[in-house]
Amino acid sequence: MQQQAGSVVWFISALLVLNSCTRKEESLPVIPPSAGARLQLNGGAGGAAAINTVFLDLSTAKQDSVKRTAWDLALYTGNDFSVMINNTTVALAKATTKSNLADVSAADTAGMVLALNHAAPSATEFALLDDIGGDLSKTVIGTISATESANKVYILNRGTGGGVAARDWLKIKIIRKGNGYSIQYAKIAEANFSTIDVVKNNSYQFNYISFDNGPVTVEPEKENWDLQWGYAVFKTNFGGGDVPYAFSDLIAINFRAGVQVAEILTSTTSYENFKEADLATASFSADRWAIGSNWRATTGAAIGVKTDRFYLVKDSNGNYYKLKFISFTSQDGGTRGKPELSFQLVKEA
Repeated sequence: MQQQAGSVVWFISALLVLNSCTRKEESLPVIPPSAGARLQLNGGAGGAAAINTVFLDLSTAKQDSVKRTAWDLALYTGNDFSVMINNTTVALAKATTKSNLADVSAADTAGMVLALNHAAPSATEFALLDDIGGDLSKTVIGTISATESANKVYILNRGTGGGVAARDWLKIKIIRKGNGYSIQYAKIAEANFSTIDVVKNNSYQFNYISFDNGPVTVEPEKENWDLQWGYAVFKTNFGGGDVPYAFSDLIAINFRAGVQVAEILTSTTSYENFKEADLATASFSADRWAIGSNWRATTGAAIGVKTDRFYLVKDSNGNYYKLKFISFTSQDGGTRGKPELSFQLVKEA
């Protein structure tokens, strides 16, 4: 009888614990997405060559600014071992034929050109850059092989875009190390090299390193940003086909996390009148540069924000926002390097 009573007591205790846990789980607050905000992005000093890149998360109305010179390499945290160079400083790189860092000397860079010629840009310069669209199969530094000897030494110009002071070229070699990367680097004429090791942290899309400061945080966590604003290398066409060219005030979307964008002309409907029912007719794009430079004019009679358009942003959680730009230069009442924008929630996920 005592055994039976003990079993009953144990059962009741278990129910009480389970009920307590359930109540605790139910009490966790659900934070709704931001209803919208009006923000001025903090590009910092520099005007058209603003020193900061800004990441914006619409659902929290939060922006994160980071200096463009804060990083040199972005190391992919997914299944592949891919590396990107810094497009916000207009970094460029070129492979050597050698696999050992000590074997590379100044002779290997004799006559090498690692710079964009803005006076006479050429499509051949794309070969010194990562794919403009962000395709990781088309990075200037090839996919890092599991076979160490298959990974070549690269010459890296860390970039001088947007007023960045010139720095010594580096020779770098990247190999796999467990579930991560090992980066060997030195100045061109140096025989000894330094090493930075990075273990993949897939809370982020990329883990970043600086050759000055080692591992650094640049992007927010992978689904905690929607738009990236700032100075970066892009492309343009002066009549002879696309060529690489550095742009101010470029806006990229977080396409790897599923963010999509649609451009809406005010001749179709106004920003104020756009509502949830209108989403069905919008055409969304997952292109990295779905906004790009299309939102502003820097030449001609109407320099400033293009007021004939606004944007819809579907974030990685499925929330839909409408977004319009208010100002970005003195000609439209703003401040270059610190654009103003406004956004409103259209549909909650």
